[in-house]
Amino acid sequence: MWKKECDEKMNYLFETEHLRVRRFEAGDAKRLYENHLEEEMKQWIPNESYESLEEAAGAIAFYQSCVAAGRLPYVLAVEHRETGELIGDTGVNEVEGASGEVEIGYSICRKYSGLGYATELLEAMTRFVVELFGVKVLYGRVMRGNEASVKVLEKCGYSFLREEYGAEDDPYGRGMRVYAFLSERSKEMNFDINKLKWTREPKEYFISEDKIEITTKPHTDLWQRTYYHFRNDNAPVLQMATDEKYFSFTVKTEFESKHRFDQCGVVMYLDSENWLKGSIEYENETFQHLGSVVTNNGYSDWATTAIDASVKSMWYRFSRREDDYCIECSADGIHFSQMRVCHMWNGKGTIQFGIYACSPEDSSFKATFTNFEMTECKWLAHDGQEPDEDLLL
Repeated sequence: MWKKECDEKMNYLFETEHLRVRRFEAGDAKRLYENHLEEEMKQWIPNESYESLEEAAGAIAFYQSCVAAGRLPYVLAVEHRETGELIGDTGVNEVEGASGEVEIGYSICRKYSGLGYATELLEAMTRFVVELFGVKVLYGRVMRGNEASVKVLEKCGYSFLREEYGAEDDPYGRGMRVYAFLSERSKEMNFDINKLKWTREPKEYFISEDKIEITTKPHTDLWQRTYYHFRNDNAPVLQMATDEKYFSFTVKTEFESKHRFDQCGVVMYLDSENWLKGSIEYENETFQHLGSVVTNNGYSDWATTAIDASVKSMWYRFSRREDDYCIECSADGIHFSQMRVCHMWNGKGTIQFGIYACSPEDSSFKATFTNFEMTECKWLAHDGQEPDEDLLL
């Protein structure tokens, strides 16, 4: 149970059965310093200790300024409801390069440990942060061996994600266990196989929760007018609809292409004259075209680079920022490179996006799609020159 407070004068932000969480005050410096000198703190969160009372006071001043501005890191004081004693702290910080994702942390001093207060605090802080910042994913990092904190994370709905070694917050080299909590907002953005709909259903295909296979039919393609002076609009496209203005969709493709122009990849197909796609198009035994096609108002624009013909797998990430779009590619699903940034004249409202495969000439092959993921937009806002004011209207 938790209750959100709005008493600005007392600095309280929310409370639980046994705890009150509030903004830090200058008078908290001594207790904050002492709490973080405890052996348990040094053992499990060594980077959070303060070398002096002055350093703790400086940290509090910094936390106060961040909370007042509503920016990260957002660190708060935790006091016992009955005694008013400062018994811990909690906060969130940004995950570099990941919009809508934060790391969460907490501490309870030794005197009040083992009473369930850590679980009570983490559960309430998670809800508070999701509501305040609208985050999609929260990460909890625990040093290996800290089983008490693992149990707290699991009780609060955090799931094990991975182990990391060599991190800055692991000076002892023990390794860090990373847990993740998906908010309801994140769950709403999941790529749901059941929401997919065909435009031109192929004769041969297979769909399961984690894999889609399409066997292409000869003489299927997407192209409009430019250079070739023909219009092809018969490729099978499997998509879902969304009105999300900011998101990314990632998918892994594997393919057995062997004939000129055989292709498969990501697509946003609005209608026959407005769509974009990213894929690898087979050319010959030596090379293929890794590229994208943007079609606005009935004219297609193809941009490519040559890659080796031996490549038979590629990850794609399709991202949306209102009516602007980005397609990226990756060999490993981790490190992505930009392929295309474009504007879609009819791409401002509800759109459809997904996957496609086709064989424009007299051939057929099997394309396999896996690792579907829909997330907060990974294509971050530009951080350089300010926009022209008349373009923001």
